Amino acid sequence: MNARVFKENYYSRVSEEEAQKIFRKWVDEASSVPETLTEEILKSAKLYLAIKKALKDRGANAVAFDCIVLRATGEIDAWPCLAFMELWNDGLIPVCEADPNSAIAILVGKFLGGVNAFITDPAIDTVNKEVIYYHCYAPLNPREGKERAPYSITPAHLGFKHASVSVKLPVNEVITALTFSIPERKMILHTAEALRNESSSHACATKLVARTNTDALAKNWVWDAGWHRAILYGNYRQELKELGQLLKLKVIEEDKP
Repeated sequence: MNARVFKENYYSRVSEEEAQKIFRKWVDEASSVPETLTEEILKSAKLYLAIKKALKDRGANAVAFDCIVLRATGEIDAWPCLAFMELWNDGLIPVCEADPNSAIAILVGKFLGGVNAFITDPAIDTVNKEVIYYHCYAPLNPREGKERAPYSITPAHLGFKHASVSVKLPVNEVITALTFSIPERKMILHTAEALRNESSSHACATKLVARTNTDALAKNWVWDAGWHRAILYGNYRQELKELGQLLKLKVIEEDKP
């Protein structure tokens, strides 16, 4: 569905009353709301309801939304971060920035591991041997059936982006970072130990810091798969390698020397 059709048939038709209910739910359930532009939160609530209705009408359970392009061009005037957070609560599957490589990774996480995977931009710190996995939202339930994580509704990118979500993700456990290079038939993965959450106005709102072999990661990074890595809670290295073999993919463990 193109953006114009979505806007005309869904987004523009969401009632203010419906959106206000979602807005109030998000604000009431948040641990804090540093975001002062409440109209941005309200627009995100409208977007959530519009996406959910579009998915229902098409019998679909996943959506890929090119948020940066749609917002920058003015096609859609809302950010989808809060909407994506709520879609996961509904058991639906959102994909940031319409990234096809990450879409496959998220679907693999859902149906192979039963986890709610989410896209991140990894920043490699070879001095401290850490990686900051950041993005402007994450699911509150990265493991199905587990207790929901607390979140804040906040600006991001030094105040230039609004209605972002800062999620306090689980720590002291292994995570798996996964993506694919579809044209090259590659599966790319590494594991790390989640250490802590960071909060700052720089870059995206959700920042999970983890420890892994950063020297190998910096050397072996597979750029034809893009920058994104989807995060799966748990160590799925062996299961993913077996899946790659079954699908006849080249499996690259980018944290291996």
